Amino acid sequence: MEVKLHVTTVSPENRAVTSALEFVEVPTIELSLIETERAELARKLRDAGTRGQVCRIVNHDVPHELMKEIEIQGKRFFAQSVEVKSELVGRGKSAAYYTGNNTSELRHSLHWAESFFMLLGSWKTLDLDVVKKCIAVWATADDEFRKALLKYLICLRSTTEKILQLFAEGLGLKTDFYSSVLEARFGARWNYYPVCPEPDEVLGAHSHTDPNFLTFIQQGQVEGFQVRRDGQ
Repeated sequence: MEVKLHVTTVSPENRAVTSALEFVEVPTIELSLIETERAELARKLRDAGTRGQVCRIVNHDVPHELMKEIEIQGKRFFAQSVEVKSELVGRGKSAAYYTGNNTSELRHSLHWAESFFMLLGSWKTLDLDVVKKCIAVWATADDEFRKALLKYLICLRSTTEKILQLFAEGLGLKTDFYSSVLEARFGARWNYYPVCPEPDEVLGAHSHTDPNFLTFIQQGQVEGFQVRRDGQ
């Protein structure tokens, strides 16, 4: 099964306008078929990974209600005043920090987005204490949210393990190859794109390459996700 993804390129002036539009086939990874169609899923992941593609993952291990809860809590955080959020700026070396278009270092750039980032330790040893430490600066958080976030991350870790196993098998490696050699850390990031008075003059986020082995994106209601592939 294939889905279509709108892929756009940005003009040389870095304005948020579309200079080209192309339809690219994006493979859908149906994780509920991991027992019955494992070899086919491994092949699709291998092909996507080696071609620099993105995948749409469905029927994964993260329940819909947990995804909604995490999204709602993110909205609560960004609804706080600029003064409250700005206290978390400049903490780039800490476990949790905030950046936003209202802060001095970004005010005169094309970037028009707010983000809250948490570095959550090893993906193999997630625990509630780590989550509590990272979320201590989140003024609107409570114990229920901390527990929900931990459960969300544990479910995401299960999905991560399945993806790594399939990718290894697709490359002809042992199933546990990546889980045995990777000492990766989990990071969680909430992005918010506020209303902009001059939307044609800015970008929601700068073009960039994620420095991660895997990136999972929980898409919200804001459209505009763009992928650069083969120079396009």
